[in-house]
Amino acid sequence: MEIRKTKDDKARDAYELLLSGRIDGAGAIRLYDELQSTMAGGAQTLYINMAQVTFLCSAGLAALIQFSQKMWKQNRVLRIARPSPEVEGVLRTSGLYEQLVEK
Repeated sequence: MEIRKTKDDKARDAYELLLSGRIDGAGAIRLYDELQSTMAGGAQTLYINMAQVTFLCSAGLAALIQFSQKMWKQNRVLRIARPSPEVEGVLRTSGLYEQLVEK
């Protein structure tokens, strides 16, 4: 899995994480660490672009849920942008599509 982080120049404290590849057990750990680092760095809004993700394991899904809840409790926002068909299937099956995906 690859992670590329960019800061939105137009929106203060907004970031995008562009993920690609398989989010398996090892990828989930990397995702968790990157989410933690970005949140600790002051991100108020975090968009996770998952258009190029080919697989999302339960540990990766758990990391997204955990950080979505942490950010919500601090009046911050975490949203998934452009989920791939594979990611969309996992999110819909788990009942989290409406909660996590940017509309």
